[in-house]
Amino acid sequence: VSAFLLTPSSDLTNRVSFAYRIETPPTMEDDQKRLNPSLTDVLATQGGSASPVNESISKYTKYFDKDGAHLKKDESAEICQRYYELVTDFYEYGWGESFHFAPVRKGEGFAAALQRHHYFFALKLKLDDKMKVLDVGCGVGGPLRDVAAFSGAHVTGLNISKYQLERARLLTQKFDAKNKCDFVEGDFNQIPFPDNSFDCVYAFEAICHSKDRVKTFSEIRRVLKPGGCFLSQDWITTDNYNPDDSNHKQIIAGILEGDALTRLDTASHIKSCLVKSGFDVVEACDYRNKGELQWSSPLQSHGAKFRSTRFGRLCTHGMLYIMEKLRLAPKGTVDVHTMLCKGADNLVKANHLDIFSPLFITVARK
Repeated sequence: VSAFLLTPSSDLTNRVSFAYRIETPPTMEDDQKRLNPSLTDVLATQGGSASPVNESISKYTKYFDKDGAHLKKDESAEICQRYYELVTDFYEYGWGESFHFAPVRKGEGFAAALQRHHYFFALKLKLDDKMKVLDVGCGVGGPLRDVAAFSGAHVTGLNISKYQLERARLLTQKFDAKNKCDFVEGDFNQIPFPDNSFDCVYAFEAICHSKDRVKTFSEIRRVLKPGGCFLSQDWITTDNYNPDDSNHKQIIAGILEGDALTRLDTASHIKSCLVKSGFDVVEACDYRNKGELQWSSPLQSHGAKFRSTRFGRLCTHGMLYIMEKLRLAPKGTVDVHTMLCKGADNLVKANHLDIFSPLFITVARK
């Protein structure tokens, strides 16, 4: 583990021993104890969208052409808000409270892998109970709660989605370290905090939604204290991606539509944008091969909840189809699930061709 760390203090290293050196990691059965909504909850709330589900999914899909490419790249913020209104409850139902990937070990439940990965981030940043930290694009607060509980730092979650913030606050009410957590609505291109507000900033698979990385990185740098670090996990196309290969293009287009993205960048482009924004890049590493299992394994079978596997998605899809026909589910629910399945299936294809990674991690210092 120490090979991947920025020389953390011995105290912090000791506190993560159970997560990184555990001989019998939590199993898939242990994962089921995590609080997640049932399918009934998903259908009852449907992301808190003010519009009918059918209308919302129709508007969302219009952002993409038949190949999944974006028609209006300047509307990324609106696209994200509409997307997460539609999918947040489905994400919690099928994935959990942390909407990102993590390296997975053999015999390890995916929830355990995610939690260990959050502790890894806390170690990389050398967090302690005297620090103020910003989580950019915090989702429903899964990583934030783990980081706060593990490190003792005060963590603020920033999110553009009102509904996700409602969910984050609700879930955090049941959390022992809730006094270490708070949530703020805002755009990562206009962060509602003064200069030099935070000791550290991190982001899990959030900056990939940015239409202008230099602007986003510059804004993150602004709210960092001098010497503070920004740790980010991002989605990239690898060197194996060929933009002239029609199959490659179709797969990436499916990922864009299924995950509300305007584009996917390369590792070199992300590093260049960090430098242009004024950061010193301390580390840049693609972690897609750091796990003992493939990063897409939660979408296939191993270490995942049944709901997130391909067969589980098919079963859910069949149930939703019947329920929508019987008017037990809002019209458009099947279309939302179809869109999510399209993204998941293309992520698996991209992994098999090794043209994409969701685990490009950078550490940049102000």
